[in-house]
Formats: sequence, structure tokens, C-alpha cells
Amino acid sequence: MTAYRQFVRLFVLLVASASLCSAGGPQVIGNKALGTEGEAIVWDQHYMPILYVTDGGTLGPLTNLQANQRVQQAFEKWANVPSASISFQNIGGISGISNDDVKNASDFNQVVSDCQDSLQTAIVYDSDGSLFLDFIPIPAWWDSPAFVRSAPMDTS
Repeated sequence: MTAYRQFVRLFVLLVASASLCSAGGPQVIGNKALGTEGEAIVWDQHYMPILYVTDGGTLGPLTNLQANQRVQQAFEKWANVPSASISFQNIGGISGISNDDVKNASDFNQVVSDCQDSLQTAIVYDSDGSLFLDFIPIPAWWDSPAFVRSAPMDTS
């Protein structure tokens, strides 16, 4: 797969996933069964910082160090929002898989299972997009020449 096609696929994936995101206000409001009715559900300050682990592999063209730095920078921006009271701490690599590197569906399923069991909070990197594409149906038009040529990429 060419770098251009990888870029186009990633772009489409990001645009498609953006439609699932929302902003402005709390994600969950308390009710009779959860939390305090009418109040936003927020992180319990007793569990700060939020501890997370990262994949040992690369993220596209980024080295593992660069990918980890980007994650840290993003978390710092969120933590520095004046109204936020949240913090994060990287505690190392993903456990339970070889070299901390999620390379296939089996590794991914192991990490998901560990996360569901509250054993770790993991950030998984996908070096070439193939790992996540295993879990996301690819429309036939993604490989069409018309679609690929519709968004020229500046390679300079």
C-alpha cells in the first residue's frame, strides 16, 4: 500500500470518526441509578493521576519516542485547561504482549481484555494502519482510483 493511500485512508477514517464526537458540556449526567441526579459525572480525584501505558511500536512515520511525546503533549493540553482537574502519568509499556508492541488481532484482544479487567489503560499505536483496518470495514470505494485522485497530497 502506498504512503499516499495510507494517508487518504487515515484522513477518511478521521473525518468519519469526527462525526461520532461531540463537544460542549458533560458526556454523562447523573441519574437515579448513577451518580447524583442532574450533576455531571466526572473523574474521581482519588484516582489521579490517570495511569496509562503505551504501545512499544511505531505510529506511522513516528518513532515510538515521538509517538509517546505526542501523547504526553496532548494530555498536557487537556490537563492545563483552566476548568479541568485531571492529570495523567505514563507508567511504561503495555504488559502481557511481546515487546509491549501490539502487532496483530491476538495482541489487541489481549490488551482490550486487560483494559476491561482494569489491569491497564492502554494507548495502542498502529504502524501502518493495518491493525485497526482489521476491525473497521473498508468501503470498496476507498481503493477506487477516482477517490484516491480526488485529494492530491503535497509531498514537498
